[in-house]
Amino acid sequence: MSLGLRPGRALPLASSLHTPLPNRSQVRLSTISCAAMKSYRLSELSDAEVSGLKACPRIDFSIFGMVNPIVEDVRVRGDVAVKDYTAKFDKVALDDVVVRIQLCK
Repeated sequence: MSLGLRPGRALPLASSLHTPLPNRSQVRLSTISCAAMKSYRLSELSDAEVSGLKACPRIDFSIFGMVNPIVEDVRVRGDVAVKDYTAKFDKVALDDVVVRIQLCK
């Protein structure tokens, strides 16, 4: 029996399950992994290393050279351009860009 429990979550009350609580061997807990943050001792760093750690990361803006013409084309041609780029990049032919859903009354 798997309850989909995660670390830090309390077990539901037995009365709310209408069944006895599972024993430890029956419960699977998912593992959460995360990268540890690197630590530094300021007294052990050179001035250049401190400056490097304080520097803002460099962002590669060259992608905007490719994206801006697409955005401008969509601005000018609208849905037709969206359909064209969807076919080109996603390999999907759209009939409509927006699907309208009829709600039941």
